[in-house]
Amino acid sequence: MMGYIPLFLNVQDAACLVVGGGQTALRKAVMLLEAGARVVAVSPQFTAAFDDLQSRYGKALALRHEAYSGGDLSAFQLVFAATNRHGLNRSIAEDARRCGIWVNVVDEPELCSAICGAVLNRGPLQIAVSTGGACPTLAVALRDELGERYPDWTGVFASVLGSLRGWLLERCPEMETRKRVLYRLASVENRDRHAGLEPEALLLKLRAEAEQMLRELVVTHTDGDE
Repeated sequence: MMGYIPLFLNVQDAACLVVGGGQTALRKAVMLLEAGARVVAVSPQFTAAFDDLQSRYGKALALRHEAYSGGDLSAFQLVFAATNRHGLNRSIAEDARRCGIWVNVVDEPELCSAICGAVLNRGPLQIAVSTGGACPTLAVALRDELGERYPDWTGVFASVLGSLRGWLLERCPEMETRKRVLYRLASVENRDRHAGLEPEALLLKLRAEAEQMLRELVVTHTDGDE
C-alpha cells in the first residue's frame, strides 16, 4: 500500500533547492519558478538553458556552480535531487530527511517523501495524476487523455466561476446554499452548454443562472416551511 496522499503545496516565496544542472533539473526549476518559489540550483555545470532561465527570473533563481557538499538543508522547504548519480541522490535525500524537509528524488520513488504527478494546467485548474512512482509513463498518458477532455477553455470557466464565487459569497450567507448553486453551475452539462464563451459573456450568463437558482431555492425553502 502506498504511503502517499495527494497534496498541493503553496510554494509562493518558498526557498527550494534543486541539485543538478541537466534537463531534468531544469524542468524542476521551471516548475518551481512558475509557481513563485525562490530557487537555488547547485551543480558543477549547468545546461545553457539555466542562464536563459536566470535572465528571465532574475533574483528568484540563484545558480551555484559547485558540487553539492551536503550538510544542513534547514534553509529550504522543498528539495529536488535531480542528478544522474544514485549515491549522490541518496545522500541528498538523507540530508533532507534529517532536517525534516520534503524531498523528491527523480526516478527513485523509494527515496522520495514527495512525488510530483503528471500535471495538467488549465488556468487556475490543476489536475495531477500519480502512480506513486510505480509507472510515471502511465500517469503521463492519463494526463494527456484528460487534456483532450478538458481543453484550454476549461481554465476560462474555472476563473469565471471563481469570480462568481466571491459575488455569491456577498449575496448568500448560507454555505450549503452556495455550495448547491456552485455545484450545479460547475456541472458538465452546464460547462458544455457554455463552451467557448468569452469571459465577460460567460460571467453574465452564470450570474443570471445563479440568481435564478437562488430565487428557486428561496421559494422551495419557503414552501417547505409552510
